[in-house]
Amino acid sequence: MADAQNIAWKRTAVEAAAIVASILLAFAIDAGWEEYVEDQREREVLIALLHDFKTTKANIDSWRKFHLVVQRSSTELLKAVTSSEVMLTNDQIGRLLGQLSWWDSGSYFSTGALKK
Repeated sequence: MADAQNIAWKRTAVEAAAIVASILLAFAIDAGWEEYVEDQREREVLIALLHDFKTTKANIDSWRKFHLVVQRSSTELLKAVTSSEVMLTNDQIGRLLGQLSWWDSGSYFSTGALKK
């Protein structure tokens, strides 16, 4: 009878250890899966940011040219306003104001990657 009680106790201990081990294994698998999903999401965001940076880099030269035209137009208008020597026609003023009021919408440095 004493042997039967020892075997039952050992069996109970082994079953308890198996249950604890399976619960710990389930927690480890769940944590690993969450980390995997987070890594995948991070990778998607980084790839989208890289694409956005490459697109922005490709457009910088045209944006620079656009802003130089705006700068020249501003300078020309300021000279006309502050100096009595510079006289502009209505067409010239209209062209300069048009260059100043038109805005290059491509010069916004924002990314669609962060909108998700």
